[in-house]
Amino acid sequence: MKDLYMRNNARSGEILQEIECPLCGSQNYKVEYSQKNFRFVRCNECGVLYQNPRPKKEFIQNRYDDKYFQYEIENQKNFFQLQIKTFNDCNIEKLLGGFKGKRILDVGCATGMLLNHLKNKGAIVHGVEICTQSCRYAYTEFQLTLYNGTLENARYESNSFDLVHFSHLIEHIEKPVDFMKEIYRITKKGGYILVTTPREDTIWSKLFKLKWRSLIPDHLVLFGRQHLISLITMIGFEPIFIESWGSIPIDSKLKFLKFLTDRFAKKFDKGDVQFILAKKA
Repeated sequence: MKDLYMRNNARSGEILQEIECPLCGSQNYKVEYSQKNFRFVRCNECGVLYQNPRPKKEFIQNRYDDKYFQYEIENQKNFFQLQIKTFNDCNIEKLLGGFKGKRILDVGCATGMLLNHLKNKGAIVHGVEICTQSCRYAYTEFQLTLYNGTLENARYESNSFDLVHFSHLIEHIEKPVDFMKEIYRITKKGGYILVTTPREDTIWSKLFKLKWRSLIPDHLVLFGRQHLISLITMIGFEPIFIESWGSIPIDSKLKFLKFLTDRFAKKFDKGDVQFILAKKA
């Protein structure tokens, strides 16, 4: 069966290491989910769900190879449509006074399809992407020159961007607090961030348990709603729009109910994917 959610992306020979909680630093936890190749634990102090032990940094980065690129290519149109929908839902174009001339950064921009759309609307676009093949694709298909690496190594100037977007990225980050500090540094005063990530405190994670679609090897931290809000506000951003969507995985035996459950999840903010628009004061 096709690996629709990259559930099988753990690689043989990876060296694992025990870590402390990536949000609060506590070493106290309880095991929540255990699979053959990875394990998620819940911090006894702050309650966040994170992978522990996890692969060392070099092994994590090596996962973003040809296999990952093919996953991005196969799903880029669907991801792009969801991103545009969130842009429309939060009315970010109006908040910015239009995209033309605005400096926009997309961190974890994959193939660059969203950046190409914003470039065509007159934005000054920048992108960061760890997958080398995706960077090559963005250059060939969209004439976009992306930074191939991590955000901290890109070394952007402080107060550089009117908008920083990162969709389905922060759950892949080893040190989310340090990552958000860097996001804050490079965002202009009065600028915005758009954050999309799985939401683990939902009925869907509880229903599907080990088969929940976001329990995959590449996800290092899975945030509940309050964990994500606390992180964003602690760094200095003010959330101004929040929504969620998503329910039953498309490879589930219950997929015949997906149309109805997706509508329910979106209408009542019960989805297992969350989105937050926040402003830098």
